[in-house]
Parts: sequence; structure tokens; C-alpha cells
Amino acid sequence: MRYVSVGRRFVAIFIDSIILGLAGFRWIDYQRVRTPDGITHYSFNTHGGGLLATLVLMVVYFTLMEGTLGATVGKMVMGIRVVQEDGSKCTWQGAIVRNLVRVVEWFTGYLLSAILVWSSKTRQRLGDRAGNTVVIRKGSNAGIGTGMGGTASAATMNWPTAGPAGTPPIPPPPPMPPA
Repeated sequence: MRYVSVGRRFVAIFIDSIILGLAGFRWIDYQRVRTPDGITHYSFNTHGGGLLATLVLMVVYFTLMEGTLGATVGKMVMGIRVVQEDGSKCTWQGAIVRNLVRVVEWFTGYLLSAILVWSSKTRQRLGDRAGNTVVIRKGSNAGIGTGMGGTASAATMNWPTAGPAGTPPIPPPPPMPPA
């Protein structure tokens, strides 16, 4: 598996932050203040219920996206995926745990996350360690591990390979047409 370090993760979280900012803008207190000397100051504040709503939105977004697709929009754009440590599809438990811990990392400005990723052979942040997950390049886990009803190559796309016992395999979605 090709583990992902801070650079690609940073761009992915930046993209996801734009999406979350647009979705949660109503909870952000935007202020524009002009001082007597003509200088305009802008500020964005999330406090009280707005801060709580923003954090809940963040946890729900990341958990739903990673639990169902193995990646958020930012991760998809960057070609990276969240999988379990053995290379299998990210489980709901793994997605929930890693994203609840994300709140702690968010309060540290993700500095703690960056230090942990840089110091880990498997490039795991605190949430990854708690959820037994890793972030990898899409497709780099083919042939590794088995996952909750599918093989690791299917976990790459988080697409099941077989239905219930005795049923034929479910085909993966067709590839995107060339541009």
C-alpha cells in the first residue's frame, strides 16, 4: 500500500473545508467593521451554537463520505482513500472513531496530525490510529487483506464484489469516459 503523507491530505482537507464552509456559512458570524481612520476589518466567528453546529456538520460529512465511499470529495479529487489497516474497506466503526478524534485535531489546527503523520511509518494521524485506518493512494491496496464481504481490490473503490452467499458477483461501475 502507498501511504499518503501531509501534502495530499492538506489539499484534500482544504477542498473539504471549502465545501463545509459553504454548507455551514449560516452558522458563521461574519462581521465587517470600519475604524475611524478608514481601515476595514473583517472577521468570521463561530461561537456558541454555531461552533457546535459546525463541528457536528464536519463529523457527519467526513463519517458519511468515508463510511460509504471511502473518501470525501477532497480525497476523491486528490486520488486518495481511507481503508482499514489491513487494506480492506473502511468500516463504519473506523470512520466514526477517526472523525470523532478529528474534532480534537481540528482544535490543534491539525498540527498534531501533521506531526503524527510525519513520524509514522504508515502515515497515520491520531484519528487513524484510534480507528485502525490508513490513508492510501487509490488502487494501491489491490490484493491485500479481505474486507467485510469483499476483497481488497474492491475495497479500493469501496465497491462490493459479491452479494449474499450463492449470488453472482456485483460488477464495479463502468469507467468514466475519456475526456
